[in-house]
Amino acid sequence: MAGVRTRDLVFATLAREAAGLGVWGALSGLWWLVFGEWPGLASSALTALLFAVGPVGEYYRSDPPQRRRGVAAGVLVMVAAFVLVEAALDVLLPALADGDLDMAPGLLVSVPLGVAAFARVAGRARSLRPEA
Repeated sequence: MAGVRTRDLVFATLAREAAGLGVWGALSGLWWLVFGEWPGLASSALTALLFAVGPVGEYYRSDPPQRRRGVAAGVLVMVAAFVLVEAALDVLLPALADGDLDMAPGLLVSVPLGVAAFARVAGRARSLRPEA
């Protein structure tokens, strides 16, 4: 994974998020058939998040010395994006603030942005490293 581009990593993350949402939809339908109610919508974001960490996990394992700055940048961007999306939704759609749907959009937007920041910082640190 040494030559992976940030764009490819983000697209792989988005594709896996979509797959996670599809799996969540199938499991929700099964849950509804068995128990007669829908599961919480926050679980959709959690399922998508669990599916989405695969590509960045492989990139993380590929170069241990350069990953600390990338992880720090990714986490900071994820938190900032999550807070901004949640604040915007609370202002624009206040009815969602009390419901179970308020967390999902923030997570679904912040994860690809965090992956992009991680890949960008870790890739830049890798390209600046002197070849031995």
